[in-house]
Amino acid sequence: CELLMVKERSGPAAKLGIWKLPTGIIERGEDLVDAARREVLEETGVRTRAEDASVISFRHAHPRSADGVSDLFFVVSLRAEGSTSADAQLSIQESEILEAKWMPLADVLEIDYYKQGSVLYEMVVGAIVEERAKFEPKRIKHGSRPGSSLVYRSRM
Repeated sequence: CELLMVKERSGPAAKLGIWKLPTGIIERGEDLVDAARREVLEETGVRTRAEDASVISFRHAHPRSADGVSDLFFVVSLRAEGSTSADAQLSIQESEILEAKWMPLADVLEIDYYKQGSVLYEMVVGAIVEERAKFEPKRIKHGSRPGSSLVYRSRM
């Protein structure tokens, strides 16, 4: 198992100099999986398959910002287009990203921030290693109004 990891050029993680998953902020009106796919593409140039996407964990923290707004952080599992991660050509977003690489899970476990018991272990590594249930999206049409919603249900 390999994870696509980045080192940020700016931002909180850049100050720590750590490898992390590509992340970003969802845009108004954007679906969660679409936001995750867009951020991976923007930061690393890697195209991913929507049909393989699932939410593997999320964190809810209060307050995480100066204005006292709670923070929801989702980890979405994606697969690169192509047969292997080696097929996915990396092309970093130089304004935000310093480096990007595919990292074996064993190497991720060597990073202090991903050690067992840490928040990142629980959100990323634990969800993979311990084979916990995943939340998979299903588009459901609204009965009483136009449009649809993505419902995320756990798969056991």
